[in-house]
Amino acid sequence: MAEKTGWGKLHREIMDHPVWDHDGIYKLFTFCFMEANWKASQYKVPGANELITVERGQFITGQQMLHSALYKRPTRETPTSRTVWRWLQNLSEFGCVKLMTLSNRCTIVTVVNYETYQDLNSDSVTQTSKQATDLCHADVKASDTPVSTSEEVKKGRREEVKKEGGSLELGVPTHKPSRKAKSKITPDKPMGTFLTYPCNGETTCWHLVQDQVDVWQDLFPAIDVAQECRNVLAWCEANPAKRKTAAGMMRCITTWLTKEQNRSTQRFDQRIPSKPVSRVATKEDLENYNPTSALDKYS
Repeated sequence: MAEKTGWGKLHREIMDHPVWDHDGIYKLFTFCFMEANWKASQYKVPGANELITVERGQFITGQQMLHSALYKRPTRETPTSRTVWRWLQNLSEFGCVKLMTLSNRCTIVTVVNYETYQDLNSDSVTQTSKQATDLCHADVKASDTPVSTSEEVKKGRREEVKKEGGSLELGVPTHKPSRKAKSKITPDKPMGTFLTYPCNGETTCWHLVQDQVDVWQDLFPAIDVAQECRNVLAWCEANPAKRKTAAGMMRCITTWLTKEQNRSTQRFDQRIPSKPVSRVATKEDLENYNPTSALDKYS
């Protein structure tokens, strides 16, 4: 794995590339050129006896290794390792990377045109820096006002921070800018609402209408659906951290009702006593029947 130091250059023309339109593929492409070696190195590959040289602009990875490095804290919404590997193949089809398989567990990924965009000594970078330097000198000559030194800029910044109520240490203010909170969505209450469930996520609540309760009552006749829906609401109020999202409330209540229906059916079956099995008399039994022998039992 590459060292997590330094920086990389990303050209603005990436905004016109198809990679820009897909968040997952764009994140994977950014990871590839950040993960690529900035100088040639040698690695020991499992199953190979010799060291393998990985050149500048390349890195070694595998399907599981790439997924773990790209998503270090996976959640339910995290794509699978097969999906991430398919994205890498899409980058290869776009011409952004080249793939060379060494074994079943190892693949060398080469970032195309790595030298063109990451080389600091390229002519384009040198020319751009020279143009910027010339422009700065021209602005200084055209202006009669003295240029502020770095110490003066720092002093002015310290005074601004003191006025704001903060402090500067090593050039970093102690107060952090507050993150903009995501706006919450509260849906309108429709007609015929039976209960309203609080939810986690951007949508704050979910409304259950009476028509849906009637449908569930026909599907689960062994239980009181209305009361079970109230039980679900009580559970949501008592467990705010475990509340479902608005999109998952329908499935949550359906699962709850299914379990209660099965429990009710099992309790009903246990209350019914088992009946003895009776046998219908055949014609042969009637012919061999002797009423005298039956009466002898009671004499």
